[in-house]
Amino acid sequence: MMRILQATCVLLIVFGLDRFYKKELQGFSASNIFLCKQIEVPSYLGTKLSQEEIQILLSQPFYFLSSGHQCYVFLSKDQKTVMKLLQADKIKTPWWACCFPWTEKSIAQRHKRLTRQQRDFTSYQIALEKLPEESGILYVQLQESTLHGTMDLYDALGTRHSIPISSICFLLQEKAEPVYPLLSTLPKEELHFFLDRLWEILQKQHSLNIFDVDLNLKDNIGILKGRPLLFDVGTLSYQNTSYEEATRLILPWLELQAPEEALFFKKKIIQNF
Repeated sequence: MMRILQATCVLLIVFGLDRFYKKELQGFSASNIFLCKQIEVPSYLGTKLSQEEIQILLSQPFYFLSSGHQCYVFLSKDQKTVMKLLQADKIKTPWWACCFPWTEKSIAQRHKRLTRQQRDFTSYQIALEKLPEESGILYVQLQESTLHGTMDLYDALGTRHSIPISSICFLLQEKAEPVYPLLSTLPKEELHFFLDRLWEILQKQHSLNIFDVDLNLKDNIGILKGRPLLFDVGTLSYQNTSYEEATRLILPWLELQAPEEALFFKKKIIQNF
């Protein structure tokens, strides 16, 4: 009886510690970084930088910033670059679907994950090739590369992880500040400049038949040197949509936070219908 009680206590302690560390690490696990060899759709490698520039950039340590719906986000030591590491459990086909591929559930799950891989990869490619200045994307590695060595990542608890560079899936992006807390404090001239540049982004997307399904000021648009920068580059696709649809998440927020600027956008929409 005593042994059963002791074993139960040990299990409860282990379970509690596991939950504690997962919470403190905000979901990050080095073993959950998506590897290039796990890709099941056409791969992609694109860059605005030379290999030497990338190697120099990755020679500095990166520190945990946040964990999103698709990626772990790390910030470079010089605070100029963000690294986004794809999370394997979000896009990789689950092990059970690979072990029992003939079942209806496995087939559906595999189709779902392959569709997501293709959708996300296409979005990253659009960001780098069609909207490089607007997204700030510098490098996209979705296939094994010739980059050499390892890079140092520090998790939320300060633990160092040495990760091989060439074999993991990640993006490099310019660092921007969230626009949400800053928008209401910007001088009027700077706010008008920011919104003019945002409208230019919408025009460019519209001319290229690019649609961002989650383009909103609160979470997915940053500000860098006074201009807007698309934070989230995982929601882009080729679609022919109206300006009204493209601004559906921007206008309601602007109407609450900056009513005069909301009128500016509405006039632009009317002019372009």
